Amino acid sequence: MTARRVRARWCRDLRGGVLALSLALVRATSAEQGAVALSDATPLLEELGKQVEDRSRSVAERLQLIKTLGDWGTAQVRAPLLAVLNDPLPSIRAASARALGWPGNREAVAALRNRIESSDEAAAVKAEALGSLGRIGDDSSRPVVLAAIRDPDDEVRRAALWSVTFGSGIVMPPGGVASMVISSLPTLSKVRLLSVTLKAKVFCGVAGLLLRTPLRSTA
Repeated sequence: MTARRVRARWCRDLRGGVLALSLALVRATSAEQGAVALSDATPLLEELGKQVEDRSRSVAERLQLIKTLGDWGTAQVRAPLLAVLNDPLPSIRAASARALGWPGNREAVAALRNRIESSDEAAAVKAEALGSLGRIGDDSSRPVVLAAIRDPDDEVRRAALWSVTFGSGIVMPPGGVASMVISSLPTLSKVRLLSVTLKAKVFCGVAGLLLRTPLRSTA
């Protein structure tokens, strides 16, 4: 890499850092100035959005920019995050899926569902999209989340279970999480789980009986 390219890249990285710092300062004052301060951030957010979509930048830099936009978490940053949700790199798509998961961001639900339902999508991207659907809190995403509980990939199943257990707005089916977990297990695992559950019930029953039985004096 020539010295000119090194200087250009250094200046570009510095500019991105300055923009991110400026955005942080705007957010810090928004509590006092309200909508006025938030409107001042629009030019900064637009510039950061352009940088996020710039594939000539390093992956590490783009990931940091995506996190910055996700931390902002308003409609102002939705468009660039949705754009990079279709990036060729799985790591960028996963970061974008995670960044789109702020509460009430229902406009991103369709795009996140598409990532989950895509047969050739990476498991990490699906998992982040599932987590974001749980945080967004839109019950229209319930079918795709429940279907993901039976996904062959462990990471995807865990994300789906987290979404229905700790997420907001996704109504649980009859039987709750326990029935879904059992139904998603292989047959052998179901047998083992039911065996352990039965043993635990027997143990607790015996323990309860002993506690209720008065002790006889040996004197």
